[in-house]
Amino acid sequence: MTDITDKTAEAVSTTPRQGAEWQRQRSVDLTGTLVAYVSAVVLIAAAVWFALVNRQVTVPSAPTIKPGEPDVVWFRRYYDWWPSTVGQERGYTILAVVGLLGLAWIASVLRPRLGTSASHVGLASAAVSAGAFLWAVAGVLLIGGHHAASDLATHSNPIDPVNSILYTVDLTHNAFQIAAYTLIGFGMLALGLSTVRTHRLVRWAWMTSLLGVSTLVLAYANIAENGDLNDKAVTVVGALLLPTWLVWSGRILAVGQN
Repeated sequence: MTDITDKTAEAVSTTPRQGAEWQRQRSVDLTGTLVAYVSAVVLIAAAVWFALVNRQVTVPSAPTIKPGEPDVVWFRRYYDWWPSTVGQERGYTILAVVGLLGLAWIASVLRPRLGTSASHVGLASAAVSAGAFLWAVAGVLLIGGHHAASDLATHSNPIDPVNSILYTVDLTHNAFQIAAYTLIGFGMLALGLSTVRTHRLVRWAWMTSLLGVSTLVLAYANIAENGDLNDKAVTVVGALLLPTWLVWSGRILAVGQN
């Protein structure tokens, strides 16, 4: 009788603590779900906006080089046009930065839900988070650099220094993006293949692997300076694959699978 009473008292005393712990964990999961959904929405908006600007739907058409036109005249006409695109570029880049920071958060909180404690899964999650954060840094660099070049171009400054500054900013930004896409790509690929081996969340794992390969294609497009491939890959990854992955991961967090 005494044993039963003691066990009942112990259960009563521990239940509130267990309930509080469950509630705390559930709160974290729901926060992650919300972050995932918001990140997916802003990334879709950023990718669509990027495509519209890139196709010159929402900005004036770029000037074309006239036969026999001196370089200095062409540069002047180009830099009279280019600042008109910078404001919208800043807008979709800010949205992308917000979305990528959300990806960094989701990659870090999702790991315990994948059914494996292998160290390489932790490294893969860290690589995705680091790559997403690095992309955000690259985005901030692009915003600041292009804002400075735009101000110089619209205030009667010599074009050659403006062109040199813009060239330097773009090359530096490209280097940051290559590193970011490489980290995210290999991280996602490792995360997906590792999860497949656990025989849990198999479809999500293959989706993660596909996202990793697609992001590595983005890295290659930047390395090869293939603008056409880059523009198509940005649209596919940014408007379709990554938002789908984020929503799916948000669902995993919402249902409390572990």
